[in-house]
Amino acid sequence: MAKLYSMIIDAPINWVWDFLQDFSHWAPIVPGYVSHEVISNEKSNWVYMTYLGIIKKKFEFELEILSVTPPRSMTFQVNGLNEGFTGHGSIEVKKLKSDRTFINATIDLQPTGNLARIIKPLIKSNPPKITQEFKEAVTARIYEYKQG
Repeated sequence: MAKLYSMIIDAPINWVWDFLQDFSHWAPIVPGYVSHEVISNEKSNWVYMTYLGIIKKKFEFELEILSVTPPRSMTFQVNGLNEGFTGHGSIEVKKLKSDRTFINATIDLQPTGNLARIIKPLIKSNPPKITQEFKEAVTARIYEYKQG
């Protein structure tokens, strides 16, 4: 089941694109982040912790970038390393004004491992939310990145 997340960032599209195209810039501010390792320009391994009901679970996965069309879009796929799941997603950006950018991110994860029966209903009923704090953190990081 694909999830769509949208937000408006008060920054020029080229700043937003420069920031988003490198997952190392924003992966650490996603809720549940533990670590990530860049394998190549297209591949990285990520580790996240999340709650499945009352159970805290660590998920490790490989993320592979499939296509990039600067400064508009990228597509990627994910594969579970410690639990069975696969998925794909995309990030699309659109200039609204000279200093305002719209971001659409989609992710579709399909659990396939031992915990699939438990995880699938939780993904459907309680999807992760991109909060106002996350949006503010992304905006602040973009400005830090461009001014740094």
